[in-house]
Parts: sequence; structure tokens; C-alpha cells
Amino acid sequence: SRESDDSAALKDVSPQRLAGFLHYRFEVEEATAVVYVYELQIKRAYQRMSVGRRLMLLLELAARAFNKANGPLKFDKLMCTVIKENEGAVRFYKTLCGFVVDESDPSNFVNEKLQEQLLHALQKSSKGSAAAKMLEQAQEEEEEDEECEYEILKKNL
Repeated sequence: SRESDDSAALKDVSPQRLAGFLHYRFEVEEATAVVYVYELQIKRAYQRMSVGRRLMLLLELAARAFNKANGPLKFDKLMCTVIKENEGAVRFYKTLCGFVVDESDPSNFVNEKLQEQLLHALQKSSKGSAAAKMLEQAQEEEEEDEECEYEILKKNL
């Protein structure tokens, strides 16, 4: 089976011969305790052998064990930032690890300046035509702007 093949290939891994590593930190994001994954790197020879998935699972299990043992002090979620162009990483975190886009991701925020301008225009115009024009112009400008290059992902614990 594929898993036994993977396990056989991994038997040579030791502290002197690493297959990869996981860099994470315990942090507070918007008043929430989280485990933030900063980096997950797997040597090419060990990719597609579930090494990354196993490391992420171990981290999740450690966070859940901490939650169970520490009562009121709990981690709410695992988090990471992933570059959108790195389709393999996006697929890994979302499909294999069960992550979803976090509420803090930039794609979840409305342009506050635009919102204020629209509100002001609507207050001045009984028909709202000025607001409609501003919205149309802002949408055209937004299409010209580059989309955010990363996503902030989470997995609730």
C-alpha cells in the first residue's frame, strides 16, 4: 500500500537527516489565542508522503491536548498565511488539512473610505444617483487594483 511505502521511505529520517520542519508560535490574534503556523517545509524527496499532513496533525493534536489539560486557557484555532499563487500549498491546507478562509482575511473587508463616501453621497442625494456613480467608479478602480496576494486561513479547534 502507498502508506507502507511512505513509512518505509521515512525510516531513514532522523534528527541528523530531516525530512522537513514546522515552524509555529502561540499567539494572540484579535483577542483570540491561536497556534500560528509560520512555515512548513518538506524536502522534495519526502513530498507527497504525508509528512506535512502528519506534522500538521501532530500540531493540531498537541493544541487540542493543551486545551483539554488547561481548562479556561484554550487555543481557539490553528492559523496560517498562504500565498495564493502557491496552488499546491492552498490545496494542501484547504483540502488535506481542513482549513478555511479566516474572518481576518483581507478579502472580508469592505473599503472603509468608499463606504464613508457612499454614505455621505446618499445623505446628500434624495435619489442616490451620486452614490451610484461613486460606486461604479470605485468598482472600476478596484478592478484595476491588484488583488491581495495571500489568504489567511484557519482551522477551528
